[in-house]
Amino acid sequence: MRAGNDANCAALGEFWKGGGSGCRSAIFVTLGTGIGGGVIVDGRLLTGAHGVGGELGHIEISAPDKAPCTCGKRGCVEQYASANGIVRVTKKRLAESDEPSCLRAMEHFACKDVFDAARSGDAFAVETLEQVFDYLGEALADACCVCDPERIILGGGVSRAGDYLLRGVERHFRLHMFHACKDTQFALATLGNDAGMCVSAACSAALNTEYRSKRWLTKCNHNALSKFLHSISKSYSCSCFSLTSRGRVDCCYKDQFSVFLVALF
Repeated sequence: MRAGNDANCAALGEFWKGGGSGCRSAIFVTLGTGIGGGVIVDGRLLTGAHGVGGELGHIEISAPDKAPCTCGKRGCVEQYASANGIVRVTKKRLAESDEPSCLRAMEHFACKDVFDAARSGDAFAVETLEQVFDYLGEALADACCVCDPERIILGGGVSRAGDYLLRGVERHFRLHMFHACKDTQFALATLGNDAGMCVSAACSAALNTEYRSKRWLTKCNHNALSKFLHSISKSYSCSCFSLTSRGRVDCCYKDQFSVFLVALF
């Protein structure tokens, strides 16, 4: 049994029933306030020796300013291509130039405002996002040299920018990629916040089936499993697991996010 973070759960959900459906290997990238993700290789989630497989946001890129990251490193792609990163990069470019932009009239602006400005033809916003796309394309090209996915799936709040984001990142990915990755596909996530719940529900069903089998009963007794599920529920309030007296695993959600998943892999 393992507990997985929200990005890994979402990666499994998208791989199973979302943007990664039909492929065997994929990279899922969550572009939110930070950058997370999950890597699927030959149908299995890559967690690594220390549980940090898929931490794509901490790939170091060639940005000249090497912005400090919350992880302690400098130059992590999360500081440039997440929602917060895009705002930071935009503000930095505004401060360093006098190029006209509709963004200058906004005292406070969000990542969405930068995309809206670019779509409306604001040259400054277009140039800023091209820089962001290049940074993200570089990081994804580096990741692909390691796991060689069939498809890269872009999710998270920033992915609401749709094809403008998707095609921009793909275009810059092609400039940085290793030649053998030329057939790597790009897709947008389709499940939204339901991605983690989708796979959690499936795994609850899998647990029920496995628990009822004789093979499962030899692996784990009822009390041990019940205590484990209870500890997960108590520690992470967003999901709740319980084991009934008849050996059925019930999984209910207190909100729409499934931050932790309990499953057999």
